[in-house]
Amino acid sequence: GTHGSCGDVTFKNNLAVGGNFSFYCRGYNILIDNNRTKSASYASVYIVAGTNYTISNNQFDGHPPHAILITVLEMVSSDYVVIENNRGSSSDMAIRFDDYNNGITYYNISCNRNSIRTFNINTPTVDIGYGFYLQRGIIDKLTFKNNDLTSVAWKIKGTVNKFTINHTNPVSTALRPANPTKGSSLFDSDLNKPIFFDGASWVAIPAKSTAVANVSSADATDLATALTLVNELKAKLNAKLAADRASGQQAT
Repeated sequence: GTHGSCGDVTFKNNLAVGGNFSFYCRGYNILIDNNRTKSASYASVYIVAGTNYTISNNQFDGHPPHAILITVLEMVSSDYVVIENNRGSSSDMAIRFDDYNNGITYYNISCNRNSIRTFNINTPTVDIGYGFYLQRGIIDKLTFKNNDLTSVAWKIKGTVNKFTINHTNPVSTALRPANPTKGSSLFDSDLNKPIFFDGASWVAIPAKSTAVANVSSADATDLATALTLVNELKAKLNAKLAADRASGQQAT
């Protein structure tokens, strides 16, 4: 495909057909936008070094599917990497960051509105099957919103200082990100409900409580009917409180 080592370059509206890589890049201020790639085996976009990349609106195709669609490796400390609105499929991982130099900080990573499917299922001993994988290095700020990536959303082996997330694919409790920003949200597959981060902890969004029937006793006209009405009101109130606790709307 394309091998660049320069700055202020735009790759746009291309059909890129490559062996291992469709775009093999080192440089700065690089835009890879609205391309369709057909890479035989490894990666559609392979960033070896540089700073400030935007990878957007691309369709990544391969036969067989690529092992990893977008790989970011030995970059200098980067002001930003934007990966948005891309589509495609991969066999192992969709997006991977890996700092071989063990000292690089990616200051602002935006990974939003991508739809990339990975086919291999992750096991505890094999680092595959992830939509987003930080193998090494430090991301100061990671924004991860409205992506449809994989059944296993991410793996963070490096460090993310601030993680802003709005993710709808189910994520297990064990994969909740560390250091989320206030207002981040995801769907917890173990709880089977959406949760959000309130600034101190992850909190389940309350579900709708079960219905409680209306009071059926007639209006009170004497002491006996008043006692009947009061007793039913007490029972209905207790039933409503129990339903709200079960749904998470009240503390147990």
